[in-house]
Amino acid sequence: AKYPAKALTLLRNCNRDAVFALCDSASEENVSRLLEQLFRNVKRRILRDRVGALLSDESQVPALASLLGALNTDTMVEIVKTVPAEKLRIVLSAPPDKLADLVRGVATEALEPVLIPILKEPDEVLRDKVIPLVECTRHVHRITAA
Repeated sequence: AKYPAKALTLLRNCNRDAVFALCDSASEENVSRLLEQLFRNVKRRILRDRVGALLSDESQVPALASLLGALNTDTMVEIVKTVPAEKLRIVLSAPPDKLADLVRGVATEALEPVLIPILKEPDEVLRDKVIPLVECTRHVHRITAA
């Protein structure tokens, strides 16, 4: 492995079943590309605290797998580097298919400047406004069409 210390740090702080479920749910190419970029560009402490926290709960795997298919790797890495795990956990509680449709609807060049500030909103805004909007919208891609 190219980054053994980071890989071990991540594995020590994850739920093994969640890691296996993510590997089974997302494409091997997407998982490999993301891990390579995370190991290369994210500090070990952030891997432990953020990615470890996200992969400690198997119930979040479907949403993570959907996002892996919908977001480019650079955006995923930037999200991991800048958005606290607690906020990501809230967002990952949204239905995975709707979450993926939502981010697919945002133009690639607008993903980081639009998505990351939304993800940094107070927990109450994410939990009480953003998630219900995503959950109750039938055609979630229309939210981003404007």
